[in-house]
Amino acid sequence: MMKKTIILLTLMAVALAAGMLFVSCKQSPEEEQRKALDGTWVNIEETSYDKIETTYTFNNGNYEVQHQWTSKTSPSSPSIFKIKGTCTTSGSLLTMVPTHEWGPIYGSLNEEKWYSISEIKQAYKDNFGSSWTAEYEKSFEEEYGPQTTAFSVSGSTLYIGDEKYTKK
Repeated sequence: MMKKTIILLTLMAVALAAGMLFVSCKQSPEEEQRKALDGTWVNIEETSYDKIETTYTFNNGNYEVQHQWTSKTSPSSPSIFKIKGTCTTSGSLLTMVPTHEWGPIYGSLNEEKWYSISEIKQAYKDNFGSSWTAEYEKSFEEEYGPQTTAFSVSGSTLYIGDEKYTKK
């Protein structure tokens, strides 16, 4: 009888521990929203002159965005702009912090490769020399600093600000 009681108590303890583990692993709504963001999202806008395709790829707190502008008069030579970095969510806000931009970019950064934001800043400072002012510094930080905007995900639709993206 004592052996059966010990076995029963042990089984109950294991069940309780498993239940607590299951409950503690439940994701918060914020974590669920961030996970829903993961994937590749596309927005295409066309005018009579050009086509702009923007693609965001989010993966576990990292992002990459590519803007491709294609002129309808010369569709074989699109202009491509790519940035990657880290991202966080807080409620309905998405903050993206750029860490790299795809080159060639500017001056000595003329190869096709990823350049860090600090490399880009240094190239600008080297070019401007003593004329690099606090105004240039502020402008650079606004362009390459953290960007926070509203976002929402519903099924296969993502809104970043007012822009609508469809999951690929």
